Amino acid sequence: MNDARGGPRLGLRLLLVGLALVPVGLLGGLVVSAELRAKRLAETLVAEAVAQAAFSRERTPARGAEAGSLTDCLARALDAAPDVSRDAPWLSAQVLAVRAGKAPLESLPSSALEALTKHDPWLRATLACTHLTTMTPIAGLGPLAEPLHARRQALPRLQEATAALAPLRVRLLVEHGQFREALEVCSDGLALVGDLLWLEGPEASLGALGQSTGLVQPCADAVWKTTDEALVKAFVTTLEQVGRNAPPYARVVQLERVAQEVRMFGAFFTADQTARLPVGARSMVSSYAPSRLVRVGLANWWSSCDRAFLGVIAAADLPEPARTRAILTAQRDFESRWLSLVRVPPLDVRYQMYAESHEALPMSLEVLLVTASLRTSAAPPARFIDVKPTSTRGFELSPKTAEWRPLVVSLPAR
Repeated sequence: MNDARGGPRLGLRLLLVGLALVPVGLLGGLVVSAELRAKRLAETLVAEAVAQAAFSRERTPARGAEAGSLTDCLARALDAAPDVSRDAPWLSAQVLAVRAGKAPLESLPSSALEALTKHDPWLRATLACTHLTTMTPIAGLGPLAEPLHARRQALPRLQEATAALAPLRVRLLVEHGQFREALEVCSDGLALVGDLLWLEGPEASLGALGQSTGLVQPCADAVWKTTDEALVKAFVTTLEQVGRNAPPYARVVQLERVAQEVRMFGAFFTADQTARLPVGARSMVSSYAPSRLVRVGLANWWSSCDRAFLGVIAAADLPEPARTRAILTAQRDFESRWLSLVRVPPLDVRYQMYAESHEALPMSLEVLLVTASLRTSAAPPARFIDVKPTSTRGFELSPKTAEWRPLVVSLPAR
């Protein structure tokens, strides 16, 4: 009898033990699966980081092509970049009025005029970097540059200086009838924006707004006022090449993806993988060592995060409104259920908004190209702006996107 009762009891015990082991097995499988997934992602990320930091690009400059390294030239410009914020109130009403053509140069504060003269050699040398044909990352400049390197720290200073000085230089040259030189500043200044975006991606994006949009009204006036039709035709050709040289938004997001994933998921790199990373990327890797449970959450969130980035990259250069819809859909994968388990650095995931900001350069180019076309014929169809005749037989060029409404260009009757 005892043996007869013992059989079912033993079977029940084995069933209970088996049921108890199921969660353990599932957890073990989840851990192994997460680790394998993270291992694959880590190896892919290291390879992409190495490729980004070693890229070399032969380019066709928009004008004045010269053999040489654009990045070596920009390194010198960064090393000597002036802190113009100390020199003059560049965003004061007085300075902005002169830049917009609403006040004469004589109304500039003396400090601004002195700074314009003082820093003119630096500005010329910096804009001339855009004539060089080779683009190769160097220390402190390029994808995954070391964040604390002096050149990376000087990038906002360089962008602020060119954004402040170049528009006023155009005004000064136009005032003296030097239209060729004025339009050269325009094309070189816009070319510089595109070159920095190729090299630095998101690090250069914010400064690119001021660099490009600040040139629009002064350069439009230069195009509108010159009587040299051959000069305008050559300027149009130059601007078209500037547009071809500018990076697509997908390139900027790809730079962002690699930099952010190195920063957030360095806990999964082996010592060998970390050693293979570019120097700048190694400095981004956190020493944070998560617990086993957090590591599982982090690995699973990495899969979701990477899927989101790839979705944004795929959508980045779609026409609107498809682009915004696709980016917003892709960004949902950033909101993983695993986030409640993990501790990661803050991630700003407003890539649909940054896509609009990225259009500052192509929009600026379009305004100037349309201005040139209006000299001889009706305006061609435009992607970014509306063209409206005014009662004075001039034109008003108004951006279609609400974000850019303040950037309206007025062209008087000719």
